[in-house]
Amino acid sequence: MKGLFLYFYAGKLEMISLTLDPKHFSDVVGALTKRYGTASLATETLQNVTGVAFENKIYSWRRDQATLEAQTYGRNLETSSVIYRTDFP
Repeated sequence: MKGLFLYFYAGKLEMISLTLDPKHFSDVVGALTKRYGTASLATETLQNVTGVAFENKIYSWRRDQATLEAQTYGRNLETSSVIYRTDFP
């Protein structure tokens, strides 16, 4: 794990963000799939500064009023991310 961030709004935990090394991404998605079932999958193409393209896979699980999302590349091409967020009222 590279980072763990907790976001609070009005005194309530609204979001948890986890960043990790992309080499562990498939293991994390496998564990989440085992726990929560099949996710919806979207893809997008990202480019680095030299124009090399990378496929970003975005897995989403929706439960009640919360979303769990795992992305191959989070905020940059050096980290993967897992984000849990509750829906704002």
